[in-house]
Amino acid sequence: MTSHEKAIYIISELGIAPKKIAEIIKPSLSAVYSKLKGENRNVFTDEDYNLLKNYVLEKSKQIKKL
Repeated sequence: MTSHEKAIYIISELGIAPKKIAEIIKPSLSAVYSKLKGENRNVFTDEDYNLLKNYVLEKSKQIKKL
């Protein structure tokens, strides 16, 4: 699985909104939509995937503490 496919999997499984994705990985909202569609070879990078993964893991830890 590529980093793009992994990022798409996390996003789709957890239903993360494009606006939240933009906050996590720091591109513009239009860049996020482009990456979600895979337009012009614009895909999620290894760095994007790691930022998403770390965000999800951190949120999971916070939930676990409840």
